[in-house]
Amino acid sequence: MDAFTWVRFTPTGFAWILVFHHNKAQNMIVTICKNKLLAALPRDDLEALSEILEFCELPIHTKLEVAHRPIESIYFIETGVASIAASLPTNLQYEVGVVGSEGMSGASVVLGDTEGPYDCSMQIAGSAYRLARVDFVNLLCQRRSMERFFMKFARLAAIQTGYTALSAGKTKFKYRLARWLLMIHDRIEGDQIEISHDLLGQMLGSHRPAVTDAMHLLQGTGAIRNKRKSIIIKDREILERAAGPIYGPAEKEYERIMGRPMVRPVTIPRQKMRSRPDLHIFHLPN
Repeated sequence: MDAFTWVRFTPTGFAWILVFHHNKAQNMIVTICKNKLLAALPRDDLEALSEILEFCELPIHTKLEVAHRPIESIYFIETGVASIAASLPTNLQYEVGVVGSEGMSGASVVLGDTEGPYDCSMQIAGSAYRLARVDFVNLLCQRRSMERFFMKFARLAAIQTGYTALSAGKTKFKYRLARWLLMIHDRIEGDQIEISHDLLGQMLGSHRPAVTDAMHLLQGTGAIRNKRKSIIIKDREILERAAGPIYGPAEKEYERIMGRPMVRPVTIPRQKMRSRPDLHIFHLPN
């Protein structure tokens, strides 16, 4: 690396911006990094890591990890969203977490393992900075401050999984759907989520009719607009009210542990909520 400029991060929208400068043949190439983990790394650790990172595109369905197989690379996601799914030999599959620009793949590696129990693949196409697992482990061994830092994210991944389990076991599908839409909205640019009802049902452990019914309910409140193979977030504030308390605890833990927000700010003007007590009054089962 010929030159490196450290920029202390300020929020632009919901992304945290970090700028690297590489001086090659008198040409300055500026790369904007949106990954919040890279943005929060101490300067010395970031310089060491950036020397072995490479940028890559991640089309939809790209596999970042395969359950019970050695993890080859670590991905610091820039754009797009990856789905973390548990599965059984019977082809039963359920999404236990998502990760986007707030995090990374390979949390098991940070904990000293070479493989993970879950599949991880891109649910929404995007891009990432990538490095080989072996190189990442070597850096963690050399730089204990870096290891302690990434341990924080490994803990956060477990926290998200725990609240996903609580949501799945104790709430109705419409609340889980509202939570999922908010989690994806936190991790994308813009307000349009490209996904089919069939895939959404598979990820959330439900059938297509249940997805369609819940979509109609949310659309009736003005929170979303449902299109063919896509969902547009129209009013995030209404969507947060529809999700109730199952959205927010994991996000608050992210902010507490990492010292920067996970939740995307509400930028859509307040709209009058229609009278739908079945959606915006939330009751946990006894």
